[in-house]
Amino acid sequence: MKPAKVYTREDIRDVWRRYQHGDMAAGNAFALIANAQGQTFKTLQAEIEPECREEDQQPVSNTTTSEQRRRAGIVLWEKTEAYKQRQPELSDRETFRLVLLENPTLAEQYTGFPYRTGRD
Repeated sequence: MKPAKVYTREDIRDVWRRYQHGDMAAGNAFALIANAQGQTFKTLQAEIEPECREEDQQPVSNTTTSEQRRRAGIVLWEKTEAYKQRQPELSDRETFRLVLLENPTLAEQYTGFPYRTGRD
């Protein structure tokens, strides 16, 4: 029996962002998370979308330390590896770009540049 995955609020926002960028598997995962929390897809969507918008509107800090950059790189690499297992047909480059889109805060810490999607 597989151990149950515990989703943090950030994980749920990441799943929602992946769904917004066309990942249908993420949409299914989002629906399962909503169901597990006793909510409907639309109810959880109504909670998560404002959080994502608020997070995306926060100003980018230009004072990323080397430790933050290193940590962001490690987390992005781990997320890329996990994504690659779910979507093996994607190239490494495509997978990494999708992970950057799904994690704009980590992308900004890693690259040092604003990495917002521009969608509201």
